[in-house]
Amino acid sequence: SSLRQLSAEVMAKDAHLFQPKDAYRTFGGATIQYWLKQGGQKVSLEFLDAKGQSIKKFTSDPDSAEAAADKVERARLDSLAALGVMPASALAPGAEARGGRRGRFGLGGSGRVQNAAGANSFSWNMRYPEPATFKGLIMWAAGIFGPQAPSGTYTVKLAVGDKTETQTVKLLIDPRSGASQADLDEQFRFLIQIRDKTTEANNAVRTVRSAKAQLAARIKAAPAGRAAALQRSVTTLTEQLSAVEAEIYQVKNKSSQDPLNYPIKLNNQIAALSGVVASAEAKPTAQSYQVYKILAAALDSELGKLKALLGPGLDGVNAELSRLGLDKVVPSTEELPGPDVPQ
Repeated sequence: SSLRQLSAEVMAKDAHLFQPKDAYRTFGGATIQYWLKQGGQKVSLEFLDAKGQSIKKFTSDPDSAEAAADKVERARLDSLAALGVMPASALAPGAEARGGRRGRFGLGGSGRVQNAAGANSFSWNMRYPEPATFKGLIMWAAGIFGPQAPSGTYTVKLAVGDKTETQTVKLLIDPRSGASQADLDEQFRFLIQIRDKTTEANNAVRTVRSAKAQLAARIKAAPAGRAAALQRSVTTLTEQLSAVEAEIYQVKNKSSQDPLNYPIKLNNQIAALSGVVASAEAKPTAQSYQVYKILAAALDSELGKLKALLGPGLDGVNAELSRLGLDKVVPSTEELPGPDVPQ
C-alpha cells in the first residue's frame, strides 16, 4: 500500500506517514509504514485510542534490555505454545516485529522504531502497556503482556524532530469469530482488570524485597553492641514479609523449568488467567469471572497482611532505628539494583 501512495511529492518531504491498511486483530499486527528523507534522526510512533488518549509510544532509541527480554520471551512463548495458546494471544509487548528478527510466532524482535533513510516499516502488536514486573520473574504458562486493543479506529502519530503527522488505522474483528463489538469491549475491560491485579501482585513482591533489603542494610550499619534488640525485631519482621512474598510469588523458581517442581503462586495464576480470557475473540466465560474473584480475594488477603506489616509492624522497627541514629526503612516499589536474577 505504501508503494501505491508513494509519489515525488512524498519523497520530497522530510517525513511522511502513509495511510495504514486495516488490520485484523487475530493476524499479528498492524503494519505502519513511513518515509524519511534523512536517516539517523530520532523517530517516534505513538498510538492513541478513539478518545485521543495515548496507548503506547515507541522510539528509535536503542534498548539495552532487548537481549534479556528476548530470552525471557522465547521461554514464555514455548511454554504457552505447548499448552495450545493461540499465537495472537501469546504475543507480548517487546515481542512484536520492529523491522528486526522474527520470533517463534512471526512477530519477535525489539520495540525499536526504524530510522533509516527511505521507506521504513513498524508492526504494532495492538497491545496496551503490560503489568509491572520484577527482576528474576519466572512464570509458567503465563507472561507479562498487555491486553490487545478491541476493534475500532485508532490514531498513529509519527514524530520526526519537530514535525508530526497522523493517520488512522482500523482494527477489525475476525469475521470467523462471531464476536460482537460489545463482546470485545467486555473482554478488553476484564483483561485490563486482570492486568492491574497482576501489577498489584508484582508490586507487592517489589515492595517486600525493598523492605527486606533496607532492613538487612540497617543491621549492618547498627553500632556494635547495640544491635541485638534490633536484630531480633528485624528477623521477625523479615520472616513475616518473606511469608507473604512466598504466597504471592514462587520464590523457589531459579530457572524457567522450576515451576515443574514448585507450584505456581498468586501472581502467576492471575497472569495465566489473562491468557485464557484472551485466547479467542469472545466474551469472557462465567468460569473466568469466578476464578478471578477467587484469586483476587486471595491476593487482597495477602496485601492486607503486607499493609499491616509495613504499617504497625514496621513502626516498632523504625522507632528502634531512630534511637540508634539510623535512617528509617521506607518501602517502595523501586527495583533493587543488581543483576536480573531471582532474589
